[in-house]
Amino acid sequence: MDRKMAEKMSEINHNSPAEEAAPDDLEPLRDAAAAGDARSQFQLGMHYANGEGVPLNYVLAAEWIGRAAAQDLAQAQSVLAWLHANGFGVRQDDQMAGHWYLRAAELGLASAQYTVAAMYRWGRYGAARDSTAMLGWYQRAAEQGLAPAQYALGQILAAGREVPRDPVAAFQWLTLAILNGSEAAKQALAELSEDMEPREIERAKREITGRLSR
Repeated sequence: MDRKMAEKMSEINHNSPAEEAAPDDLEPLRDAAAAGDARSQFQLGMHYANGEGVPLNYVLAAEWIGRAAAQDLAQAQSVLAWLHANGFGVRQDDQMAGHWYLRAAELGLASAQYTVAAMYRWGRYGAARDSTAMLGWYQRAAEQGLAPAQYALGQILAAGREVPRDPVAAFQWLTLAILNGSEAAKQALAELSEDMEPREIERAKREITGRLSR
C-alpha cells in the first residue's frame, strides 16, 4: 500500500461528489484512462487516493483502480483489496478483499502472495486456516526475494508448530531474509543456530550457496 495513502486514511470522505474535474496537467492521463488503458486507470486512481493534483477522493480512487483491477493489473488488484479490507471508497467487505488479494497473488505479485499466505495462516478475509496453502504462498513470495515472506517462512519452519519442523530450510530462508534487508531475521537465525547440529548448518550453507549461484 502506498505510504501516502495510509497516512491519509483519516481524511477520507465517503460523501465526496462522484465526479470532479482533474487539473489540466492530468488530462492526458485521464484521457488514456477513459480510453481503457489499465495502467493509466490505476495511476489516476492513485492520484485520487493520495490527493495528488486532485482533491482527495477515495470513491473515485476505488472506481478507477477497480477498472484497472478488472483488466488484471495485479498492483491495482492488491490496492483494491486493501480498499475493500478497510472500507475506503467502497463498502468494507472481507470477502471481496480476499478475492482481489488472491487474484493479484495468482498473477505473481509477491506482496499479494505474502498477504494471501497470512490469510490462510490466520483465517482472514474469508479464507479458512490451511497450513498447506499458507506454506505454498509464503514460499512463492519468498522465491521472489520478498524479505518478510522469507522471514515468516523461516520462523514457521524453525518452530515446527504449523508445519513439520525443518531447521535446514529455516536456516536458508532466514539467511536469505537477512541478505534482503530483514533485521528481525538476524536474531531468529542466531537462536535457530544454537539448536542446530554443525552438520545441519554446513548443509544449509551449501544449499544457500547453490541457490545463490543459480
